Amino acid sequence: AIEMDSSYVRAWHGRGIILKHNGNHNEAIICFDKILEIDGRNIPALGDRAEILLLSGKYEEALSCYDRALDITSDHNVISTIWFRKGYIFERYGKYEEAILCYNKAVEIDEKNMFAWNSKVTLLYNQKKYNEAVIGCDRAIEIYPDCVFAYLTRGLAMYETGIYEEALSSFDRVLEMEPSNNSAWNYRLQAMVMVATELDKKGRYSESIEYYDKVLAINPENVHAWLNRGQSLFLQGKYDDAIECCYKAIDIDPFYSTGRNNLGYYLYRAGKYDEASVNIDKAIELDPGNSDAWDSKGELLLSVGKYDEALLCYDKVLAMNAESAGSWCGKGHALKGQEQYEKALECYERALKIDPYCVEAFKAKSNLIKGKKI
Repeated sequence: AIEMDSSYVRAWHGRGIILKHNGNHNEAIICFDKILEIDGRNIPALGDRAEILLLSGKYEEALSCYDRALDITSDHNVISTIWFRKGYIFERYGKYEEAILCYNKAVEIDEKNMFAWNSKVTLLYNQKKYNEAVIGCDRAIEIYPDCVFAYLTRGLAMYETGIYEEALSSFDRVLEMEPSNNSAWNYRLQAMVMVATELDKKGRYSESIEYYDKVLAINPENVHAWLNRGQSLFLQGKYDDAIECCYKAIDIDPFYSTGRNNLGYYLYRAGKYDEASVNIDKAIELDPGNSDAWDSKGELLLSVGKYDEALLCYDKVLAMNAESAGSWCGKGHALKGQEQYEKALECYERALKIDPYCVEAFKAKSNLIKGKKI
């Protein structure tokens, strides 16, 4: 058909598409160029040509095709689509600000362009611009109240900003629309754990335990839920129950350093020093960079008067995190135990500089001064 009638645009286009799909990009470009020789205002040919150029890494040339298309079309929907495609090119090549501007232009021209909304809010989320992502999701939801991706992205952004109940609400909405959405189920469980953790901080332990139990009813293998449940019980002074939660978590993941450390610390607080020491050492063996485990070991050693060894532990912690007020307190206690009172006072003052409301440091400093040890 092409040989018989070189102006037969449809035949050139069909040939170009086949060549494009077969990876014969240069030959495909020739076909689309032929179409544009015949009809310089052929938007589909410009679009296909741009896609091939993009696949070939020639994004500036691809953008030129879309700019040419913008110059020759007045179709509302087509213009919006072209701005969306330009945004996609910019995003793919790491020019994120330009990409956002293009996506904004696309939805400004056609607010129902959900491809543009999706790309915009996803990019904002990936760029950690969570508040802007939420605003975009809310607008998309106004236009399409049953928009799954908008609710899902909104939930993720809310989660990242620590607004866990709002995140949970968004994930619940996704599951109302798509009950088998595995991503939403997983994110929902994470949000439930964090809602419970926030309740713990407010001392609302019975409510937090209800959340943890709901999570574990859905997924009994959720290590974080077991550990956080144990933390909640520990804060209530229910050491045996907290220890049992840690054992559950360790049964699921024997190589999780945090689980071993939590178990060791709860055993220590329950007065079971030998078992505590074994588990804290195991936590450090599993992850030598676990500063919490080194801190736990330091506290345990302090409690049995091994000040030299405790001091080494706190130095390990502070080498990893010099802004840990609690560890500066621990180091101060170890130095005080060695009768290095001036250095101990410096540690307590350092702790108070980091956290002016650190009760432990304030009391330790006051007691040291009152005891006339300096």
